[in-house]
Amino acid sequence: MIIDAHTHLTKLENTPFAKKSYEEIRSALLAEMKKNKVDHALVIANWRGEDGTGPSTETLVKLTEDSSRLHV
Repeated sequence: MIIDAHTHLTKLENTPFAKKSYEEIRSALLAEMKKNKVDHALVIANWRGEDGTGPSTETLVKLTEDSSRLHV
């Protein structure tokens, strides 16, 4: 079993994800996990709360609640 113990769903400037929704970024993460045979990932919230580049803990919980592979 492979676990990614530190990942974020972010909209960092100058990246392909800057203008994507958090749902699209979540889908991209799940696709990369499948491609690389990663079974689970711990998704860490933005420490400043929701600020436009990263989701708050509350938003992350909602984004990951239907996935058995993503954990907050």
